Amino acid sequence: MIQTERVIASEALRFLRKDPSKVALTVGLYALTLRDAKAAKTLRASYFFARHLDDLLDGELISPHQPDTYAEGLIQQIATSKYDPDCRMARLIQYALPRLQAVALPEDNPKQEFITLINSLVFDYHRRQSRQTLPTSMLYSHYENTVNPSLNLLSTTLHGTLRAKDIPTYATNLSRLYSIRDLSKDWHLGIVNIPEHVLGEASLSTNAAFDQVVSNSVVRTWAQEELCAATDELQVVSKQLADMPPELPNRIISSMIKKAS
Repeated sequence: MIQTERVIASEALRFLRKDPSKVALTVGLYALTLRDAKAAKTLRASYFFARHLDDLLDGELISPHQPDTYAEGLIQQIATSKYDPDCRMARLIQYALPRLQAVALPEDNPKQEFITLINSLVFDYHRRQSRQTLPTSMLYSHYENTVNPSLNLLSTTLHGTLRAKDIPTYATNLSRLYSIRDLSKDWHLGIVNIPEHVLGEASLSTNAAFDQVVSNSVVRTWAQEELCAATDELQVVSKQLADMPPELPNRIISSMIKKAS
């Protein structure tokens, strides 16, 4: 148990060194201990596990491992429940998963949620290598595969009843907002979140300089329409959440919408 907390703490420090603006989030993950120590540690283990893999597969974390092979190895460990004792990230998932399963609702499947999430990160890794473009429908499906598992795992950990199926437009529209916000960063990483038909209409290749992309009138119009549509859709989600029981996961999701909008 102590070793697990050490891994969590080291990942929290790495996260803060990379992005000091996330200090409130990190403090919140530890402050939750005052409310429910077991849930807080499970949430930290799950969050920093996902954060580590995201950074590794995005190319923001230097590692001796081949990123996709490493992630796929973790999927295998999760699927079989046979964990490598020398793998730091396996230690986190080995701690979190049984505790999630213990509090899960009958229709929940925490193991599959982690596998879906990791697969979405691996998908991002592969499309980053070739600067792959996607049609809008595939982009939105990918957004759901990334955000919905995180929402379900969060709510399960905190003993909430909210699930992604209860607010089905949340994942896509939150991701639409973040994709516009992070357009420059993602473009430079090789993650192309502009739909292929928009780039085609704009006569832009995925190798274009970002200044050329962001100054293009077609792209600018698309980005503005995405922001407006996603913001409107998330306002509807906020109203849905307001009509639900005031559970902690619901309040966290509402806060995330306010912050993004």
